[in-house]
Amino acid sequence: MTEFVSTITKANAKLAIFKELARKESIKWFHDDSRYQAIEYIEKKLGLDDHMTISELEKAIRFIEEMKIIVENKKIEDFKQVLSKDFHYRTLASFDIDAFPARLKKAQQSEPLVILSKCSSLCGFLAEIHSTLISHYELSKAHTEGHIPVSEIYYPTDLIKQTQIAQDIQNTTKAATTSDDSTSVMDIRRGGTTFYGVKIDTGKNDVYAIPTIENFAGDKINILGSRANKIFNFGGQVLHGIILDEFENSMKLIDGDQYLTEGLKPTLTRGRVNWSKDSETGEIYATVELKILACAFIDPIDTSKMPKHFAISSDGTTLDTIDEGMLPQLNQAATVDENDIVPICTFKAKLDLTQDQGTQEHYLKMNEFAVKINTPNMISRKDPNHQAQPSWYYNI
Repeated sequence: MTEFVSTITKANAKLAIFKELARKESIKWFHDDSRYQAIEYIEKKLGLDDHMTISELEKAIRFIEEMKIIVENKKIEDFKQVLSKDFHYRTLASFDIDAFPARLKKAQQSEPLVILSKCSSLCGFLAEIHSTLISHYELSKAHTEGHIPVSEIYYPTDLIKQTQIAQDIQNTTKAATTSDDSTSVMDIRRGGTTFYGVKIDTGKNDVYAIPTIENFAGDKINILGSRANKIFNFGGQVLHGIILDEFENSMKLIDGDQYLTEGLKPTLTRGRVNWSKDSETGEIYATVELKILACAFIDPIDTSKMPKHFAISSDGTTLDTIDEGMLPQLNQAATVDENDIVPICTFKAKLDLTQDQGTQEHYLKMNEFAVKINTPNMISRKDPNHQAQPSWYYNI
């Protein structure tokens, strides 16, 4: 992306200055390096980085808020009280964090006590860092929960009819089985496929998924083309795979003055399928959600070039380059909690389980489709406000 110096990068540079000054003071004052050690400890506990997960942001914020500050009359207060009362900053208390994993709230092991004076420059600096982290945390959390996207595109009916993935879903689900004979059973077991938003506990016996499907659909899996048969064969990851094609078909990444289209590939995704019934008609439909957590640009002309990888940075909205080595870490974080990483964009589709009047067999038909984009560095070519730009290779 366009080179810029983030607030977190600047903060790390300033921490380095504090450390260097403390090191020089330790030499001056008979090698008393306690201040240096304290700043080094603070630096380590904050773990400031341009690609922090939401839980890492929360951990850093919590560390600052739990520090002790010497105020007037030599009283000692928690930093969160000073931040709220004296600096008039928001703290974690202003957020509803109950939705976050319990692992974030476990009692921490006793840590070395660092006490700062409210009048110290380090205290003021940490207050500024806290304000930055809170802002990053708020926007990251909002984007992860699907709120205030940078852009949101709803596909009208005519556009859905022209969209390749709509045709692919219809044609694929009219077949008897998937091309690799996979089913939705494993997706149900993993919790990737749910019914009425509820994960079905099959234990280690996958056959328990079958009566769940049949009870929901009202018919039998072994009847070709039945509702249960289609949910069994096509109710899981096969739908993610088809919808994933829309990322390559429609998204455009803005990298400086270049518009990257061909060669854009998703590299880390998370998705889920939820089956429900219309409360009035009883008609069955699936809601498919697919999050793109990281992507890469692979030069379609010079394939010898290394791929360029991208993910949302700590501020919750900037799409920034990452090292390929970060992908396993992001994948691990998403495996523990997919809501710990801000998605670049999220696709959402409503698929109706429809009956073919000729064959009397069922298939899935796309009825609604939308994409939420959480960064100004990516746009959809199907956005009605999008102005066509020359492809990237014409600008070289």
